[in-house]
Amino acid sequence: WINFSDYHHVHSLFGIVVGLESTSHAFFHIVRWARRKDDIQLLWNSQTGLTGLIAIILCPFIVLPMTVPYLKKQMSFEWRKGLHYLSIIWGAALMCHAPARIFWVIGIYAADKMMEGFLKTHLVESAHFQRLGDTSCLISFANPPGFGRQNSAYVYLMLPWLSRYQFHAFTVFPDIKANHSSICIHKCGDWTQKLMKTITTPTHKPAFVVGPFLSPFSSPAMDSEHLVAVASGIGVTPAISLIKQYSSTSRRLNLIWICRDAGLVEHFLQNVDFGSDGYTLIYYTGRDRELI
Repeated sequence: WINFSDYHHVHSLFGIVVGLESTSHAFFHIVRWARRKDDIQLLWNSQTGLTGLIAIILCPFIVLPMTVPYLKKQMSFEWRKGLHYLSIIWGAALMCHAPARIFWVIGIYAADKMMEGFLKTHLVESAHFQRLGDTSCLISFANPPGFGRQNSAYVYLMLPWLSRYQFHAFTVFPDIKANHSSICIHKCGDWTQKLMKTITTPTHKPAFVVGPFLSPFSSPAMDSEHLVAVASGIGVTPAISLIKQYSSTSRRLNLIWICRDAGLVEHFLQNVDFGSDGYTLIYYTGRDRELI
């Protein structure tokens, strides 16, 4: 059973499958050509052999940094993400490797990316940035035209004044203002640390938002009448989206939230209606200061 509502898990799983199948495919072709007289030259003298060689050389750089735990710890996300974009060259090589079979598959993927770029990418000219303590940042913006509903969804965020080449996925949830959305970011990597250093006071800056896309919280399991959501830290944002989504229905959502970030807890207590139909248990575990 594959949970297709968890797109990241599906992508990771099939990435490993494609990597293994590509390796075995190339290995047995090379063995077959090596056993025949002069056929090994097809590896660099033919279109099929040369494009296959390019694809199999790129495969380890695309797959391993994203799947091997040791490499994930040793390499920064930016390097691993950059190597992952070698998949564009890998895909082009496959199109030339067996155009009659693969061209239409790559074509569908390319068409989907074009639709995303033209219809799902929105410029927010004046997004509001505000720090919530020392480890979190809240971004609020008016929903651009065509943005659609953002319940149980995530978006890709690109901040051109921070890095024009990095799109990061974050949960998006309804803001307290009508027709507005919010994104909450926790400091945990190079990009987020740079963001926290830049945003010292509340300010307005431009941003590109791609989406929204359905998150795993939109799976059929969420159709149950009674739900219990357990979250820690910034992970509460999908649950907040569900609370707002179910507030006017017969469904009941009980929330257990454990958080050590005082600014995060204070903000959500002041600005989020957790509802009265379910239990909301918040455990503050921070030691830096008491809640206000």
